[in-house]
Amino acid sequence: MSRPVNRRGFVALAALLIAGCGTGAPPAPDVQAAGGAADPLAELVSAAQAEGEVVFYGGFAVEILESLQRGFADAYGINLVFQNSVSGQTKQRAEQEITAGRVGTDVIAISDDPAWQEQWAEHFVALTPEEIPAMADVPGDFKGDKWVHAKQDYYGFAYNTDELAAEDIPDDIRQIVTDERYRNRIGTVHPTTSNAFLTWHYLLHEQWGQPEYEAFWREFLGPWGGRTNDSVAPLVNQVAAGELLLAGPTNYGQISGLVSQGAPVDMAYRDPVISLGSSTILFADAPHPNAARLFLNWLLSEEGQAIFCSEQRCASYLELAGESELPPGLEVAPAPAVADVTKLGADYVVPFINSLG
Repeated sequence: MSRPVNRRGFVALAALLIAGCGTGAPPAPDVQAAGGAADPLAELVSAAQAEGEVVFYGGFAVEILESLQRGFADAYGINLVFQNSVSGQTKQRAEQEITAGRVGTDVIAISDDPAWQEQWAEHFVALTPEEIPAMADVPGDFKGDKWVHAKQDYYGFAYNTDELAAEDIPDDIRQIVTDERYRNRIGTVHPTTSNAFLTWHYLLHEQWGQPEYEAFWREFLGPWGGRTNDSVAPLVNQVAAGELLLAGPTNYGQISGLVSQGAPVDMAYRDPVISLGSSTILFADAPHPNAARLFLNWLLSEEGQAIFCSEQRCASYLELAGESELPPGLEVAPAPAVADVTKLGADYVVPFINSLG
């Protein structure tokens, strides 16, 4: 199986802003370990249950967040109040709350942004095994002092299965803008939305060279009528509805809810494939600090990972059945340095894409 590699230059993909919250928690389960011995987490569980809820912001499909909400409530009787927001919005809200001295969020998951995370690091909790026991099992390249990658995603293209087979999609995506089937029926996310998309543009630029890069995007956004959006969710919905044939890059987690509803949509991976982790962070001044620690501990457990990454939604640091895998023959592209991505983006990619209208 092709295993994902944690890459600090990659970031999590953003999704449509949708609010969600629970409507009540089931009775608290018994916090006794097997054999009647006290669970080593008993004190944390008790304190977390007294708080009653945990507030989580992350750019994941609502179906995934709802599954986590149900799983955490079943495990501990604590309500997960979630908001699905893109990384930029999440960071903006975090900055506002911290600056105002009124932090209302407990846990966030954002696109990796080392500069931002360093800037606000004093407001985040150190994630130690003493505080969060599951951290001891997380590989070193999946975590830092104040962040952890609770999942990894492979990014490819969502396509409409009523009109395309996977083999119809060219191995070299530059050929899309030579095929009349795709005219006015392709979409992508603007590179300013997240470092994930900016990283993808960086890799295309490096692989193809600037003349080929420019030629492709001039055709994609010009004669071939490619649509752009600040979120991937509308684009994959348009693919499922048959308005678009192809949209990306995105990950399976963004289409899993549509697939479960029987929508004609699937994923195809084409070079360069990027593997993106999202930094999960706890706030030092969180309103529910114990519930936040318990939630992250559960999220990193086999139970939490199974919910997070089942049905090919993502790849886990654990060996799990049903997690996302790359097709044979494809490898994750080497991660560029974040500073290089940021510089090329600011100096060239974003101005060039914006110039195309």
